[in-house]
Amino acid sequence: MTNWAEQAEIHYAALAGYAEMRRTELAPLLESYTRVTDQYGVLVCRIILILGRVPPKTTLDSMTRDLAADVFDFLNQARTVIQNGMPHLAYPLARRAFESLCLVVASNQNEAVASKWQSGAEVKFYEVRKVLAAHPLGESEEALKNFTRSLAKQHTRGEVLSQSGTSVTVTHSYWERLGARS
Repeated sequence: MTNWAEQAEIHYAALAGYAEMRRTELAPLLESYTRVTDQYGVLVCRIILILGRVPPKTTLDSMTRDLAADVFDFLNQARTVIQNGMPHLAYPLARRAFESLCLVVASNQNEAVASKWQSGAEVKFYEVRKVLAAHPLGESEEALKNFTRSLAKQHTRGEVLSQSGTSVTVTHSYWERLGARS
């Protein structure tokens, strides 16, 4: 008879080793990705250090700096998740980075968006899409909507992100796959 409590402890204790094995095996495959994201990270840090020497002069300037830091944080965490072999978990972070970046662009096109955001009011993404689509070189609202939906729906091995991008519905969970291997 199987002692499930004992088996659970054994498998749980092995998770760190599985994660390290996954990182080790992926490192050579992700070498160029790691190199280029390191270069972008250094560039962004350099820009932030330079900007940090000059206080923001406008609401838009302050907002742009704040959201640039958000974008950096989201992408930096997405990078770590990808390097740890869990790219499906990076999609919500990539979506948040994309939405923050779109908010910066929309605010530069329409300062009312920046003022609303800076006041603490919620800025809905459909409002951002409308501003971006109104620009002669902007993407259509539908294209932006489809892109953010695609980030919310990306999946790997049966794992599907919800529409909101905040929860995960798992059809073939990691634990089921782990159990199938033992």
